Amino acid sequence: MAISLLFGTGAFGYWLWFYYRGSAERFARKLEERAIPVNEPTLIAAVEGGNQPLVWLLLKAGVSPDTADFSGKTVLMRAAGKGDTEILKTLLENGADP
Repeated sequence: MAISLLFGTGAFGYWLWFYYRGSAERFARKLEERAIPVNEPTLIAAVEGGNQPLVWLLLKAGVSPDTADFSGKTVLMRAAGKGDTEILKTLLENGADP
């Protein structure tokens, strides 16, 4: 099966694939090269899923730490609501507006 069928499309699907295969470094290089789509919905999904390494990688790849969903709820608000201190720290260290 193709990667997209197993893990979905976009950066989150690729993250799962490379994480499963033990190639997080390769995934980070692909993000830096913009070979993998990087977008705000992926950051929202990573925060919701508690995936701090992916949050960090997406922020380093240029996704805004002040990303908000259609209702205006920011990823910082989402992380705070979940009580996820690691993601809160990552967002704040990368310039999220408190």
